[in-house]
Amino acid sequence: VTAGCSGADLAGMLNEAAIMAAREGRGAITQADLNEGHLRTLAGPEKRSSMVTAEELPLIAYHEAGHVLCAELCPTHDKAQRATIKPRSKAAGLALYGRSDRALHYAQHFHEQLICALGGRAAEKIVFGHVSSGAQNDLEKVNEIARHAVEKLGLSPQLGQLTSRPSYFGSGLSERAQATIDEEIERIISEAYAEAIALLSSHRPQLDRLAQALLEGEDLDRLEITTAIGEIEGKVLPGSPDLGPKLIPALSP
Repeated sequence: VTAGCSGADLAGMLNEAAIMAAREGRGAITQADLNEGHLRTLAGPEKRSSMVTAEELPLIAYHEAGHVLCAELCPTHDKAQRATIKPRSKAAGLALYGRSDRALHYAQHFHEQLICALGGRAAEKIVFGHVSSGAQNDLEKVNEIARHAVEKLGLSPQLGQLTSRPSYFGSGLSERAQATIDEEIERIISEAYAEAIALLSSHRPQLDRLAQALLEGEDLDRLEITTAIGEIEGKVLPGSPDLGPKLIPALSP
């Protein structure tokens, strides 16, 4: 879970863990202290006086389960190491992924990031028939990812090698090119959302089991996640299509 964390992140995690151990009068830091310290560093302390109601918990559980299951089904996306429905800071729930060190990123990576970020919203739509405001941060994230891929990295087939060059005088692109960028961003986000809907709909039993496990346990580690889903590490989910070398279509024209 800590792969890719900076030295400051690790120091903050250990500091938080030490504080919790000291508060409970223990002379040594436990694994539970480290886990909580990691969460506190990334998302703040648990909000015990949260305004989340009992009626909202199932929606939150399915939202986080949607993120986690999409990550499992996307071949190149880092898998969730922890998931929680305990509120922290402004987040009603949280999924934490491993971090793979990559020098280069391809269109497929960005496409799968969009799918996973939209997985929570997709799960809400599938299960409850509507979406909530809980996806606000997810939507901000996907728009940022999509704009970066299209505007800076030239990963849109419609724009080819054309990228924007922000300056005092603007982006350096014509109004027509800017309009094409906006259309491309809307297209690839819509395609990713449709892909998330399709993936979760075709794996509804796994989605239900994972959401139920979150409702019962509130916090799940990697082993508990894979047990709930029914996934064996390194193998395709039972009943899923062969994801082997065949990738989800990425940024197709």
